[in-house]
Amino acid sequence: MIVANRVWRDERGSAVVEFTLVGTLLTLMTVAVIQIGIVIHVRNTVHDAAVQAAYEAALADVAPDQVDEIVRTVVSSSVGADLVGEVRASRTDALGVPTLEVRVTAVLPLIVFLGVPDGLEVVGRAPVESLVVE
Repeated sequence: MIVANRVWRDERGSAVVEFTLVGTLLTLMTVAVIQIGIVIHVRNTVHDAAVQAAYEAALADVAPDQVDEIVRTVVSSSVGADLVGEVRASRTDALGVPTLEVRVTAVLPLIVFLGVPDGLEVVGRAPVESLVVE
């Protein structure tokens, strides 16, 4: 009985086990925070590209067909054009003002830059320029 109590109360080797458990947990948390940062970076980059494309396409001398090229150029300069899926431009009315709306679908990164295709959709809007003077 005395030998069994001595074995259960012996703490040799417990630091190694604690370090392994805590180290694994801290590593997973650090990787998760980095991945969240990547997701936010990709979302902000694609959103900025959609807004910039909307503002450029809303000008009187730009055709809406050029929107796809603008979005892919902006995104490829930061995270890579492979992440961009479909780019759609349409004219709408927002609060009675003619508006150009650009919808961009992109990859939602889950593991570094690999993830769900078309899992992220952002919208950029800009008022349409008119040459009518009142």
